[in-house]
Amino acid sequence: MEDLLNILRPEERIALQLRELYEHRHFHLFRLSSFEEYDLYLQNKAFLTNSDPITFTGNNGRLMALNPDVTLSIVKNTPIGEARKVYYNEDVYRHDRKEGEYKRINQIGLEMIGKIDAESEAQVVQLAMESLAVAGKGALDISHIGLVEDIVAQFAPYGLQKRALMALQTKSPHTMRAVCKQAGLSQDLTLALTRLTTVSGSFREVAVEVESLVTPFPKARQAMVELIALYDQLQAHCPAAATIDLRLDFSFVNDTDYYSGLLFQGFLEGIPHAVLFGGRYDHLL
Repeated sequence: MEDLLNILRPEERIALQLRELYEHRHFHLFRLSSFEEYDLYLQNKAFLTNSDPITFTGNNGRLMALNPDVTLSIVKNTPIGEARKVYYNEDVYRHDRKEGEYKRINQIGLEMIGKIDAESEAQVVQLAMESLAVAGKGALDISHIGLVEDIVAQFAPYGLQKRALMALQTKSPHTMRAVCKQAGLSQDLTLALTRLTTVSGSFREVAVEVESLVTPFPKARQAMVELIALYDQLQAHCPAAATIDLRLDFSFVNDTDYYSGLLFQGFLEGIPHAVLFGGRYDHLL
């Protein structure tokens, strides 16, 4: 096995190690067609980030699209009520808006479909950390849609939810203060919400402060209870915690209509953008 690993390219070696990792945790390989009907992506456009599918007309006249995402195809091909633990190694096709070209990207990941409890979430996050550790040192940022929704909900009576969400996504305290002022929120709420807009960093270092800041927000309090329990479990049982830093960050969320709980994204040293994304999206099923 060692000799085989030594002759492989780095990306091939990582793919092989990830496959071994996922199968060891009882995830099964799931193979997909390279394309789906375009309607699937049109109906779930908000779930896809900056993705313009490559389309073509099939023999039966239906508009088809090369897969820009794997999750949607797995959900579509899973019968209602069926539980699945699957992993995949597939090519997706996405538009690079910076370069103006379409690219084929090899994507490796896993999906757990069915009844998801705290133990299941911890298993997925541990696998995310272990996946990053296969490739090197890095960090995993975690968040919770319950906290984000509770912050944004403070502005619902005033129709300012989108501006509040934008303040979180851009980590802009100036925008959050302006939105709080427009909504006529109290000084205490304004201070708490403004700080929540910018607070991020090592989970161990910022969790206590966040707990205090979310005191006025019930859903956000519950979200922090869940995140702290997750953190404690990972510290106790995840060897990858030695090389992968666990961080708290509430700025990465695309569409609150799809996500329903935990969110995470992973980074590797020397790469300026996230290389791993995941989360709980019960509303998609």
